Amino acid sequence: MGTYLILFSIVTLSLYNVLLKQFSQKLLLLFWVSFFSYIGFVAIYLFQSLILQHDHHAIYELIFAYTFEDIPLYLIIALSFLGSMIISEKLLEGYDLSLVIPISQFGILLASAGYIALGAPFQWSLVIGIVILCCGTFILSLSATAKHLSLSVFAEFLRIPRHLWLLVALQALCFTVSAVVSYLGTKETVRTDTLMDGVKRLHLGPIAFHGAFYFNLGQQIYSITIFLVYILVRKKYRRGIFSPLAARAKYLCLVVLAYIAAEYAYFSAFTITSNTTILLVLDNLSIPITLSFSYFLLKEQIGEMKIIGSSLIVLGGLIAAM
Repeated sequence: MGTYLILFSIVTLSLYNVLLKQFSQKLLLLFWVSFFSYIGFVAIYLFQSLILQHDHHAIYELIFAYTFEDIPLYLIIALSFLGSMIISEKLLEGYDLSLVIPISQFGILLASAGYIALGAPFQWSLVIGIVILCCGTFILSLSATAKHLSLSVFAEFLRIPRHLWLLVALQALCFTVSAVVSYLGTKETVRTDTLMDGVKRLHLGPIAFHGAFYFNLGQQIYSITIFLVYILVRKKYRRGIFSPLAARAKYLCLVVLAYIAAEYAYFSAFTITSNTTILLVLDNLSIPITLSFSYFLLKEQIGEMKIIGSSLIVLGGLIAAM
C-alpha cells in the first residue's frame, strides 16, 4: 500500500511541478500554495474526524494537541523552511539554474544520514542508490546548457565559486534539519524516544509524537506565519502579495489541488512505512516523470543528457528500494 501511495504522490508532484512553471513570481505562489494547502488539510482532517469518525473532540485536538504541542519542533522546521526559501532566491538570482539544481541535491544525502542516525534501517543498497540518483540529477540539470555529455561539462562543475558552495551547503542544511526534525516528531524509535525525553526536560511546552499528517497540520501554520512575516517585511513582495490570486486564480487552484494530493499521499505512505529513508529517495523519481509531462504538455525537447540523467535517477531509486 505504501508503494502505491508514494507512486501516486510522485505523479501528482510531477504535475504540480509542471503547473508551477506557468507562474513568474514563484515565491509568492509558494506562499499561497502553503496557505491554501493548510486550509485543505484542515478540511480533510475535520471531514475524517467529525463526519467519518464522529470525534467530537476533533477541534480541541487540532488546537491543543496538534498546534500547541511540539512548538519547539514546529519553530525549527518553520525557520528552516524560511531559510531554504531565502537561499533558493539568492541562488536563482545569482547563478545559473543548471548549476544550482544538481548541487542542491546533496541535501538528500544529509537527510538520509539523519534518518539512519535516528534509527532508520541502514542498507548499502540505499547508499549506492542515492549516489547514482545524485549523479543522474547532476547530468539531467546540466542538460540546460550542454547538448552532449563530455568532460567539459564536469570541468564547468569544478569551477563553481565558493560562495555558491556556501549557499548550497546552507540550503542542504535547512532541508536536512526540516526532514530530521519531522522524523523526530513522527517516528518512535529508541533514539527518537531518548531525544524527545530530552526535549521534554527543557520545559519548553508539551512534547509528543504525532502521525505525519497531524504533525504537518501543526508545523505548517507556523511555517505560513513566519513566511508571511518575511513577505510583509520585504517591500518588493509586499506590494504584489495578492498578484497570484488576481492574475491566475484558476491555475492556482490546480496547483493547490495537485500539491494537496501529492502531500497527503506522501504523509500516508510515511505513516505506514517503516523505512522512510526509501521514501525520501523514491520521491526524486518525480524528476523523470516531470520531464515526460513537460514533453507532452509543454512541448519541451528531450535530449540525450535528459534521457541519461532520467535513466540514472530511475536506476538509483530502484536500487535504493531493494
